[in-house]
Amino acid sequence: MDSAILQAIGTPGAISVAELLAIRWLMQAHYPQVQNSCAVDLGTCAGKAATAQLAGLRSTWCARIHLVDPAYGPERDGLEISSFPEGLRLNVVSRLQAVAPAVTVHLHGTTSLRFLANLDDRIGSVFIDSANHAEPMLTQECDFSEARAVCGALFVFHDFGNQFSQVKERYEALVRSGRFEPIDIPWDRFNEDAAELEAGNDSWHRYDGVKNPNFVGALKRK
Repeated sequence: MDSAILQAIGTPGAISVAELLAIRWLMQAHYPQVQNSCAVDLGTCAGKAATAQLAGLRSTWCARIHLVDPAYGPERDGLEISSFPEGLRLNVVSRLQAVAPAVTVHLHGTTSLRFLANLDDRIGSVFIDSANHAEPMLTQECDFSEARAVCGALFVFHDFGNQFSQVKERYEALVRSGRFEPIDIPWDRFNEDAAELEAGNDSWHRYDGVKNPNFVGALKRK
């Protein structure tokens, strides 16, 4: 197993092992071949999903990744950030930089909308997992990201298809717009690969009767 995926498994966060494998595959197989483009991770927390993204970005055209979470900035007071140790916040950049040395890691301690409104970069992928996955912020995140996205850019949604129903609604609206096409994720393959690893996963992503949560949806911008 890829050491970066093992690192992600040991990082606290609400993501299953099958989802980590799917995220890595999406970046490996579908990141656009556009030079000097960037990845964006909205709702970084301790960097669990970002680790999987970087594991897939190592052999792509991605030049940098932007990690975005107000827990790393002056707005952190009152946020629910007790779910991961202080040490993980202090070394998040060095931990993630080691996963993909050729992809420069930038940390932004602000909200997703404030970051995207001021971003001067070309987005090759955006992983959307911020706040409570609700409108109107979700649509605004997608609109800001699309305005900066290159042709073929990936839009990856966490908590797609579970109780956060507005995520799937936004995904379906983007498909209906004709500007995006869905990516079929081979969940059977990832569930099989993850079967013996989920028990050791540092995740609070648990659902009754769901052995391997598969709550990731992905689109490609046309």
